Amino acid sequence: MAGPLERESKTITVRITNTGTASWPVGGNVHLATYSASSFATSSWVSSTRPASVARNATDPTKSSVGPGQVAEFHVPLSAANMPPGNYSQRFALIADSQSVMSLAFTVGIQVLVPWVSEAPNLLTNGSFEPNTYAWRAVNLSASDLASTAFARDGSHSFHITAGGQKAISQTIAFGGGHARSFILGGWNRANGASAGGGPVELTATARYTDGSTQAWHVPFARNTHSWVYAEQPFTTASKPLSSITVAATFANQTGDAYFDALRLLESPILNPSFESGMTGWSGSGLGAGEGAQTAEKRDGATSLLFKGATGTKTASQTFPLTGARYERFTLSGWSKSIGSWASGGAVSLSLTLHRTDGTTSLVAVPIDRAAHEWTLDEDTFSSSVGFTSATLTATVSNQTGTFWFDDLRISRTWTVNPSFENGSSGWSGPGSVTSAAASEGAHALALTGSGFEVEQQPLNLAGSAGRTFILSGWTKTAGTSANGGRIDVTLRVQNADGTVSWYSVPFLRSPHGWMYAEGAFTTAKAFTNVTVQAVMSSQPGTVWFDGIHVRNA
Repeated sequence: MAGPLERESKTITVRITNTGTASWPVGGNVHLATYSASSFATSSWVSSTRPASVARNATDPTKSSVGPGQVAEFHVPLSAANMPPGNYSQRFALIADSQSVMSLAFTVGIQVLVPWVSEAPNLLTNGSFEPNTYAWRAVNLSASDLASTAFARDGSHSFHITAGGQKAISQTIAFGGGHARSFILGGWNRANGASAGGGPVELTATARYTDGSTQAWHVPFARNTHSWVYAEQPFTTASKPLSSITVAATFANQTGDAYFDALRLLESPILNPSFESGMTGWSGSGLGAGEGAQTAEKRDGATSLLFKGATGTKTASQTFPLTGARYERFTLSGWSKSIGSWASGGAVSLSLTLHRTDGTTSLVAVPIDRAAHEWTLDEDTFSSSVGFTSATLTATVSNQTGTFWFDDLRISRTWTVNPSFENGSSGWSGPGSVTSAAASEGAHALALTGSGFEVEQQPLNLAGSAGRTFILSGWTKTAGTSANGGRIDVTLRVQNADGTVSWYSVPFLRSPHGWMYAEGAFTTAKAFTNVTVQAVMSSQPGTVWFDGIHVRNA
């Protein structure tokens, strides 16, 4: 297998032993050849049917020719610029031009992939193993099991596991509680020489609850040789406090080897929010040929939802459990893109219908720009004066022209206004700057720099009695910070009704790191009149980015 081509070029190395009696000159007339003009040819080929001549003597690189019994190395550039996604094969033969056609011929498998972009907030740290296994724990691995550049689906590395025993790599995310929380476990896998009679090739998520019990979900991959394939599985934890989830990539009691890449754990009440499983969970209305889940355009993953403008209304919707207390705050958001749309045309929106406990409904709508635009994130914060138990999410395009795409649709339970800084610093105050250069949730993040006490904060319209339990969470990324420096955390300042103040913090790693998620739970000890959420960087060099700072009911 030549490996994946993401609509770009890749060079493969072919080594062939000279079993004849004549030497093959480096750069000479001995070529790899195709039987006809190849769709994978590049401008670097010798001709349309001659990919490469001998590049070097792999047995003795000092030689300018490859003698009998020695190994010749060929470098073959391949381009997928004109090929749609799919699995292909290319047959090659060895030819000595102007002399003879040699008997050697072989076929190379080529997989053309849709480019993968991971934009959804991933609770896993370093899910693509760039450039190593930071944040992951080895389980029965050997020296040959490591982050590898041989194959990659996201970035330049994947994790390579060879055959033998119960092998896995795992990561545990600590949670602050919460009941019946909904997640999506997904990732990419490829395997060479795996056996149907061997053990599992899979991802697992194992939830541990505060009572000590556990529960597991599995995302299996084929137990055979296969190219890169994506799979995901939604799951919901039990209705009791959650302590942690351990995610593992397993290649157990198998033959051959396997690669894992772009692993992710997302929290989402929406089933299939990025359409990676096609239209699973969604019901379409008014859709024509070619509409629905597609791979030509996307913001997250390899797939998005496509609508074509026309007279009438087109929708995709799903109903799912979503429990909200009276005046509890939520954020609804989604990415969209359009080409050739009409600014004066009909509605384009993302809407949520809340099914309330008194039998009524209420509608939350996030309007989408009707004019043509590149991928843009739109969001709105909402609450309800009456509690609700479920919701219906609908993407709509009505009486429009052009083409529309939707992707990475989210609902976050939060008391924080503008938790992902998509509206700049609105709702926040402090020395931080909002940037689009780094983001974990959405398109923007908050940056704090300086060596003193740096704090960005927001007062929440939140009051209540003693015994209320909340979950505080967020993402951080750091550069140039010190493990021996001061604190990096998200903190709550709770103003108690008796005039005292209580503090609750979720600390983050102080040494430099990529995006990392953390959360913690706290229970109010007294009645309180106000809560202020803070992003804190104290006595640290470098820069800390904060994103997705949420305070939610447990």
